[in-house]
Amino acid sequence: MAFSGNNGNKILLPAGTSLFKFTLSIGHGNSVSPWWSETKDLAGIFADAITKNECLATYVRKRTAVFKHWNEQKYLSIISLNQPVYVYEGDI
Repeated sequence: MAFSGNNGNKILLPAGTSLFKFTLSIGHGNSVSPWWSETKDLAGIFADAITKNECLATYVRKRTAVFKHWNEQKYLSIISLNQPVYVYEGDI
């Protein structure tokens, strides 16, 4: 697992949950990237970037520990779940 101390928690997100990610694309071929966050965290991310006087793209890159050559994180993508989905959450 990619979580600190391998301590991810399995939870069920209900249908209708909104998720976001900053990305160049949401998937490659027939797969969709597994790294998403709930939109309830989005306002805090914007506010924290402003408070720290950082460019949003730079702030998000630091927060998600994603190297630029992995993902340029140029666009904000938001999706809504059509059905309940089990996910893992935790500190990275």
